[in-house]
Amino acid sequence: MPRTFTHARWAFAIALALASSNIARAQARLSGRVIAGESGRPLANAIVVLRATADTSRVLADTTSSTGTYRFDAPVGYYTLDASLTGRAPAHAEVAMTEGQETVIELTLTPGSRSQLGARVPLLSSRNFNLTEPNFFLFGFQDFTGGAPVPPGVYVNQIKFRIAIRYRVITMLDSLYDSGVYVAYRQNSFWNLWEESAPFFDNNYNPQAFVYYDSRDYSHSAFAPSFRAFVEHESNGQDGVNSRSFNRYGAGLDFGDYNQTLLYGEVRGWQAFSVAPENPDILDFVGRGEIDISFQPLVWRGLYLGDLGIATRTRVGGKPFWTNNELDVYIGARVLCWIPGLAALNRLNASLMFQRYSGTGETLLAYKDKRTVTRIGLATVR
Repeated sequence: MPRTFTHARWAFAIALALASSNIARAQARLSGRVIAGESGRPLANAIVVLRATADTSRVLADTTSSTGTYRFDAPVGYYTLDASLTGRAPAHAEVAMTEGQETVIELTLTPGSRSQLGARVPLLSSRNFNLTEPNFFLFGFQDFTGGAPVPPGVYVNQIKFRIAIRYRVITMLDSLYDSGVYVAYRQNSFWNLWEESAPFFDNNYNPQAFVYYDSRDYSHSAFAPSFRAFVEHESNGQDGVNSRSFNRYGAGLDFGDYNQTLLYGEVRGWQAFSVAPENPDILDFVGRGEIDISFQPLVWRGLYLGDLGIATRTRVGGKPFWTNNELDVYIGARVLCWIPGLAALNRLNASLMFQRYSGTGETLLAYKDKRTVTRIGLATVR
């Protein structure tokens, strides 16, 4: 049985399990007081900030009342809690918010000159700036597809790196989550380290705009769908016979929650509305849709995809129908440091990443070439 078809069957099996699951998205409450360390009196107007451990761009903030109290309502999970007031040293706490319980934490601010959190308050706007997907830097190994090694210099053995970022231009309604209008940019580059000049085999530029409606803004169900509608341009910036470009629009549905569920993913489809004459059949090789599934087995311990997880992506709708498959495995510093002798890796701000790609359409320049590539490197997932 062809490997591509086997991968596709696994992707569909996982997607079916994800869609049929019905894990409730539980909410929890955190409250407490901020008090003065020298007297125990309540402190008014202190800034209290709650950040999700898994996604530090997800931020809630409150200012204490005249009685020094604060309160947050948020999904269950792991958070960091910080309090600050001018003229006092900041306070910090780690919080596990659990279903059906109100967590109460009292924070004490002592006299001091440091007010680190106060300096960080302007960064609350960074919740609008984030990664759209994993960013990575990977080295490709030799491909022996067909029983013969690929000649040196072709793209399978190059460094592959990705930059993928987004910025929320408009917040939808009074969203506490990710609903809004975004602009985004993704770039996949294939780099020949051994070339002295013109080292890049291909650069694929992918500016995007999309509207996203986050299910957490309207539902308590972990698998309620979030909706995305998008328009994108993709090109390689070359001219003449090597020029490649097309524009597309489409829509997708997200299921699951990065912060809570064992599985989460997206199903989306698209259609081209402008295709360059140099690549008229490109959709037959890059596909007309995809299924993305991520599995994070230790989410119940507050360890997420970037700590330990597997992600699969299957492109569909081409010729053949199963156009390509990608399997990514992540092992982060918080897991690597469990291995004897590797404790020092807890300072690593990245995940070890393994990637297996099989199919067509990985790079625009060689979009018709079928490749099976194994890669290893570093990635930042969130």
